Amino acid sequence: MPLILENEIGWAWQKNKLIVSMRYIGGTLSVNRYRTKQGIIRREVQDWMRDLKMAVQLAYRDMEKPKPPVHICIDGFFKDERIPDLANLHKVIGDALQIGLGINDKKFRFQDGKGETGYDEPYLRIGIEGEK
Repeated sequence: MPLILENEIGWAWQKNKLIVSMRYIGGTLSVNRYRTKQGIIRREVQDWMRDLKMAVQLAYRDMEKPKPPVHICIDGFFKDERIPDLANLHKVIGDALQIGLGINDKKFRFQDGKGETGYDEPYLRIGIEGEK
């Protein structure tokens, strides 16, 4: 059975930087709403995190993993002016990348990139680059 990553759109290398494009599934990715009242990570967020983790593991399967500190830049492409605070996505993205890269997320350095509107299918572009 082939591996299907429903939330991953694609990934590419730009020199030593990995760029992963992931569907934006809405406000449930926010640090404020990704867990239920019981503290359980929502199912759709678990699936999204799994897809990001797997995309990163596949991309790095034949490459050396980045050396800490790892710089992560998040760009968002959204339907309309309801652009989320990209900083609220750091926790979910960091947790998934910690597993995918095998690097403690305290060694991640996040940078919020641009937020654009006018896209029919909203997505996030996550850049991952190690220390040079």
